[in-house]
Amino acid sequence: HFRDVATVYSQEDLERRAARRQTRVDPTTIAVDARIAGYPYQRECIDVLTRGIAQGRRKLLVEMATGTGKTRVAVALIKRLLDANAISRVLFLVDRNTLAKQAEDAFAEHLPGVPTYRVPRTGERIKPEKVVTVCTLQTMVNEYTGYSAGYFDVIIIDECHRSIYGEYRRVLDSFDAVKIGIAATPLD
Repeated sequence: HFRDVATVYSQEDLERRAARRQTRVDPTTIAVDARIAGYPYQRECIDVLTRGIAQGRRKLLVEMATGTGKTRVAVALIKRLLDANAISRVLFLVDRNTLAKQAEDAFAEHLPGVPTYRVPRTGERIKPEKVVTVCTLQTMVNEYTGYSAGYFDVIIIDECHRSIYGEYRRVLDSFDAVKIGIAATPLD
């Protein structure tokens, strides 16, 4: 699938992606971790997302009611993709610091072995040794130009209906990653 990219991939990003392709397995063959996403509707959502990614879809939306486990779905999807060696770097974007802390706690609880980092403020560099980076959109607006289009493989955008306009949109468009929006009310 041909597409425009905002910047040239860095040498490191190209090498990382090429190496991953050598050991990648089909993510649909990896079971969804029921300890993270225990409800059938959560696992079905992860299956639909995984099939969409396998078909080459680059933008996906998860709409689930408040309290139904959207973050758990995102964490379980990330685990599945990591286990399949389909991805190696994830950006989890939120629009408020309280959501950043909640997301960081969810990753620590459900994926304790996956290096996760919450970017505390503008001016802090993203740590390349971390697999999951949790960051507010406001901070990323000031940082995204320092990274190549291939730096992240997947971007999860929490409360995505608040994050797709203006400068926030430029952040999302600058990365050549699969983008998955999650929201309870995407048309709010």
